[in-house]
Amino acid sequence: MPVQGTLRQKRVVASLAIGVAFALIATWMAWRYFGAPIITTLDGREVRDLSVAEVGGWAGDEYTEIRREYLTNLEQYKQLPLEPASVEPERATRTVGVMIDRELAADSRNEKALSRLPRGAIDDLKGRAGLALARASGMPAGEYLKQQDADTALVAPPTLSAEDARAVAVATERGAGAEELAQIFLELSRDAEAHEANRLVGWAMDASGSRIAVGIEPVAETVPNTLLNRLLDDPEQKRLFRGALSQGSHMFHAPSDGWPGQLPGVNGPRDRVWFEMAVVVENEAGDRFPLWMSFAYDDKRSRWWLTGVYRLVSIRVTAAPPLVF
Repeated sequence: MPVQGTLRQKRVVASLAIGVAFALIATWMAWRYFGAPIITTLDGREVRDLSVAEVGGWAGDEYTEIRREYLTNLEQYKQLPLEPASVEPERATRTVGVMIDRELAADSRNEKALSRLPRGAIDDLKGRAGLALARASGMPAGEYLKQQDADTALVAPPTLSAEDARAVAVATERGAGAEELAQIFLELSRDAEAHEANRLVGWAMDASGSRIAVGIEPVAETVPNTLLNRLLDDPEQKRLFRGALSQGSHMFHAPSDGWPGQLPGVNGPRDRVWFEMAVVVENEAGDRFPLWMSFAYDDKRSRWWLTGVYRLVSIRVTAAPPLVF
């Protein structure tokens, strides 16, 4: 009997522990849902903003407009048809190439910049954009490094933490700066790739889900404004494809002989051709948001350089670790 009593007591304690655990989970879920603020979207819907509970730090009144924009856009993003995402550069290049051809032909404002480019420049652009899109979709860091050209160097991006920047400086003094940068690139990549928000499952490549622009801007500009300036003509398009919230990526790759101001332009030292694209994407967490990329054309090497990758609008994805390129 004592043994049976002991077993019975253990079962009772175990049952109570399980019951308490379920009660705590239920309480947490109820708090998470009913404690989330209700936001009135720009189109008049009332939505509980669960992103506040998920990522934290966005509950203040000063962020209400950002959350309102995000929830309004998210409903519109969900209506967009998606193509399956891929981490294979060849497949991504084919997919983005169709979109680039369609959008370039659809807007006569691209013609001036296109006339400055040599034959083959757009094909090179499609390959660079496809590689960047595959990387943004979850292409492993090691595979991405193998795809880099011989004239590409690893550089310390300004987005490095103070600790990483000091490590690079020390390693550079002893002649091992490139090795230290490669190690930091891989470490940051592991952090980013482990997060479900940083792995894409779909791309909205049709005319309703993507925008591009090719323009000529001064060499002194390190961030182009061609696409943004065109979106300013339509406030709704600006809200959908640019928005008020942005997260940049760690950009480790640059020309081996200087970046970005030293690149020759299409009009001597003054001008450069830029390409920008914005595509609404979906990640493994089910979130949708615009992915924005910019490229600069290098006359000297007859190739494009990826200059920036940004995730926009989404409170959830901009709270995730930045992408690494």
